[in-house]
Amino acid sequence: MRSRLSPQTRFMGVRSSSVSLALLSMLSLYGCAGNPPLVSDRPNYSEWLLQVCDDEESLEKRIATYFREQYDVEAEYLFLEEDDLYLQYHFTSDAGEFPDMAVFIDSQASATDEVDGRTRVIERRVIVTAYFVLPDEIKTSAVRGILLEQINLWHIGRWVPQRIYLDNDGDIVLESTFNIPGDDYPLHAEIIGDQIMRMNNAWQEFYGQLSTVLESQAAVRSARIAFNR
Repeated sequence: MRSRLSPQTRFMGVRSSSVSLALLSMLSLYGCAGNPPLVSDRPNYSEWLLQVCDDEESLEKRIATYFREQYDVEAEYLFLEEDDLYLQYHFTSDAGEFPDMAVFIDSQASATDEVDGRTRVIERRVIVTAYFVLPDEIKTSAVRGILLEQINLWHIGRWVPQRIYLDNDGDIVLESTFNIPGDDYPLHAEIIGDQIMRMNNAWQEFYGQLSTVLESQAAVRSARIAFNR
């Protein structure tokens, strides 16, 4: 679903009031499995904590609810498998300077142990991923070399997203992962919102730089035209 205002505009509009909330993500009002409560003076703070004891679907729906209530941005719910929920958000350029970006949010167990013959999740991770599918005509060895060079240059000076890479199909992937390392160390949903906003800004800048480089390369001029369709 798309909001009448672009999602990045809505995210940025409330950043000043919500950044401090994310910085206190260790101060929950309650913990998992009967752990003693910690202290927080933030209203409804614990409602938005992502915890190891959450199952995948409830954790992702909590993120979606937070984004809806804080940013007025709606998620599209995708079930790639019957019991595997993904959240999808669409980011658009108000002036059409860069292609739309679809962002997917998924959560998975990142560590388990065995207790009395049963598997118990002891850590979870939240994965934020965006894809840009390249036209087939741009998937040449010359363009691939340029893409890999630009990706390397990007990571030298920047930290968002954690990874940009080419997948097995030769398409561009932006990805960041956040681990919840245990019952006592929840993650606030605002951390994910912050990453999505930063990832969207990074995509705009990366796309602009890549378009400029492709335009300067006569050997891949036709590929640049396809890239900018």
